[in-house]
Amino acid sequence: MYYCSMKKLVFLLLCLPVLSNAQQVFIPGASYFDQNNYVEYVAGNLPIIISVPHGGTLIPATLPIIHNRGVDNGSFETSHLLYDTIIKHTNGCFPHMIISHLHPSVMNPVREIDTAAGTNTDARNAWESFHDFIDTAKYNITNTWGAGHYFEMHGNGHSDMWTEVGLGVSKTYLNGSDSLILSRVGYSTVKNLCTNGGVDFLEIIKGPYSLGGLLDDKGWNSVPSPANPSPSCGGFFYAGWNTWKHGSRYSGVIDASHVENYYVFMQTSNRNQYASDLASSILKFMNIHYGFVMNCITSSDNNNINGKSDKSLLNKIDFLGRKANTQKNKPIFYIYDDGTVEKKIIIQ
Repeated sequence: MYYCSMKKLVFLLLCLPVLSNAQQVFIPGASYFDQNNYVEYVAGNLPIIISVPHGGTLIPATLPIIHNRGVDNGSFETSHLLYDTIIKHTNGCFPHMIISHLHPSVMNPVREIDTAAGTNTDARNAWESFHDFIDTAKYNITNTWGAGHYFEMHGNGHSDMWTEVGLGVSKTYLNGSDSLILSRVGYSTVKNLCTNGGVDFLEIIKGPYSLGGLLDDKGWNSVPSPANPSPSCGGFFYAGWNTWKHGSRYSGVIDASHVENYYVFMQTSNRNQYASDLASSILKFMNIHYGFVMNCITSSDNNNINGKSDKSLLNKIDFLGRKANTQKNKPIFYIYDDGTVEKKIIIQ
């Protein structure tokens, strides 16, 4: 069972088609939790997933410490700022965000379940919830947008002082020729974008409109990028278990980036500007390479993201699922035949 709490109040929200087997409406901007409140899913209506696996600090007495690793300091705060800034830049659209609130020493969701959670039932349930929520977001994006991108937020302390954008291509290949890099497109986490999507793999990896290139252009040292086309002998995380699992290397239309943010960029003095520039870079990356124009207009006369308005109203319900008429100062959910749900609040 998932529990919901509203994080933001707006006049109108759009919801994506929901998982038929879950039979649950996920309201964009609302938070849903697993049964122990260890994992949070903030539902969205954009083709963007933000994953925060190593920002949690909870160490419940019932969960044993099984990993010798710490928190990615600043990743929790930076990811929330990133989320808020994307909403601002899209006039009220919501990215999907999945957060593990558990300290990585008791559950590390970037490994397979036995390594990540051991034998503890609650830890294993948290791992499953984390990945189930990601799968829910992927399902919704696939059925609404046809493609999307998963951005997993980490922190690195490498002496090179750069943000590393990993797409499943190791520095063995990045340090080689372009033809060697091109040989890895089918093994990358952006396979769908660069095969079915027809996008230039070299541009995605290290071009001026790669995520690293866009960030570097804003003054945040990044690799790969035109300024740093390869890591050479420097530190570089090129992928992780989750980006292999949730990216498009093996199947699907959701691509993935393993974003290792340089920890100083996420410190208090830099965090606001860095998160703002990362949000702008992600939105530009999505617009250029996927062709998505992401702009929510909070008006009942023009209330769609993709320009799709051919739908009929099926029902109006309140928060408890009861049939409802329009009421002032109370949220009412309008359910349409295309699977979307609008939340409207008439403020008196």
